[in-house]
Amino acid sequence: LQQRLYESALVGDFVSQRYPQSAGAFQCAKISLACYLAIFVANEGQDRNFEVERLIAVVNHIADQWPGRDAEQSLSTLVPHLVNAGEIDHARQLTERISETAAERGNAELVTGQAYWGAAARAAQQIYEWQQQGVPDGVDLAARQAELERLRQSARELLEAGFERLPEEQAMDTATATALLSLARAYVTADDHSSAIDVLEHPQFGPLTMVRQQDSAVDDAVFQEETYRTALQASIGSLGTGDDSVMEEAQQLMAALKNAVGDDAAGKRRMLSVYTSLALSIEAQMKSAPPESKRQMSLDFESFLQRLSVDATDPGVLNWVAESFAGIAAGFDDGGDILSEDAKKYYDNALAAFANLLTSPGVPPPLATQVQVRMAHVMVRLGNFPEALAVLGQVLAGNANALNVQVEAARALQRWGSVDPQKYDQAIAGIDTPQSKIWGWGKIASATQSHAQFRETFYEARCELARCQFELAKSKTGSEKGKLIAEAQRTLEMTGQLYPTLGGPQWTERYNTLLNQVLSAQGKPPVEMVDIDASAVSTP
Repeated sequence: LQQRLYESALVGDFVSQRYPQSAGAFQCAKISLACYLAIFVANEGQDRNFEVERLIAVVNHIADQWPGRDAEQSLSTLVPHLVNAGEIDHARQLTERISETAAERGNAELVTGQAYWGAAARAAQQIYEWQQQGVPDGVDLAARQAELERLRQSARELLEAGFERLPEEQAMDTATATALLSLARAYVTADDHSSAIDVLEHPQFGPLTMVRQQDSAVDDAVFQEETYRTALQASIGSLGTGDDSVMEEAQQLMAALKNAVGDDAAGKRRMLSVYTSLALSIEAQMKSAPPESKRQMSLDFESFLQRLSVDATDPGVLNWVAESFAGIAAGFDDGGDILSEDAKKYYDNALAAFANLLTSPGVPPPLATQVQVRMAHVMVRLGNFPEALAVLGQVLAGNANALNVQVEAARALQRWGSVDPQKYDQAIAGIDTPQSKIWGWGKIASATQSHAQFRETFYEARCELARCQFELAKSKTGSEKGKLIAEAQRTLEMTGQLYPTLGGPQWTERYNTLLNQVLSAQGKPPVEMVDIDASAVSTP
């Protein structure tokens, strides 16, 4: 009563822990819990490790010593406070101490599961930014990706359990609806599209059901947009079953989502991001599908895309159709020099769709440039190398510093080298003519070396530079062959000397594999990049 909270908690701990059988022990434990919670709330923004430790110790003591209704309430009261403080692993531990028959268990699971999903979303965004801009030195990307999977798995387990415990008489509110939308998104991320649809369309609790019924609990534009987006992803993911109703549902959801995001510039940008993610999703599905179902999936995707594009005029829709055809083709593409008939068919469809988009009115210049680059990529896979380089050269004539286009051009020349080995030389040194300003891997590496945000591109450029030197060497004989192989070895070793961590395990593995191919060609024993003697590497 005098607000001497630390002293009160100390006395409460003493009585409840030393004399748990005494008449006032349980009341003292509750006083301790209330005091530590008050201190915890008052110290927001500061280091609260002490308060968290004491809260968890007291509530666990209550659950151990006095199991029952009061313990359940104490546990469930503390869970949201820990969640808000970011202590989600501790929150889960306490959630799992609540009896499975207690009414509080399901709500605690939804609250904690939602927190895990939020943490996973933030982790995924951070990893994506690192992959685009370069992984900072000292960051173990593989470990971060493993942690992301742990967060996603925990979110799914908790949200799934909380969903199953929802009582029939549950009155839905915004928090519960948001948690169930997160569960649906977790299912979509895990490619469990049928489970996502089951949650979204649940007759009582489904977020999509509530949006369609205009329930006041989901009267929020952002929630509605995310619900339609998730439902559309799940619906597209369910194509491949041969069920026409799925196609109809997907078209209706696409129309609803487009209406929800609006027709202004911001809405069009958001819709374009949806189309892009859907195209990537189709490509991922095709690549992971078993051979026996891949053909049926491709036919269903093809039918849906053709139906969608018949009367389409919106550049975003047309671009998505083209990207999706490219994604289907990639699902049949094993990366070899000879394409299967299915891969060639869908790459041809993609090329035609991209060309149709470019001739459509209202295509913004940035999208037109993006489409030209994607067309060149498809041309390369079809073996139309001169056409691809002509398109890329045209883009670079307007902006030679477009790094992503320079990388695409270097990749195209390198791929051409598998047919004409002399093109490896151009992939290394570039092409500098009035018509073409292609840098090649050498200049790409030097241009990105001092910029941390382009570190991933730098690692790729140095690795592929060495690969081109090695592949060009295979077409030579005598001393010229030996010189090129030695240059490839020196390129790899110098990169390892300057950047010992090589950006993490994914690049280290690629460099190790190529280095040992180069060493083997010289009759030398295998060596790991980390074992290179820096003093033995000549200065470039």
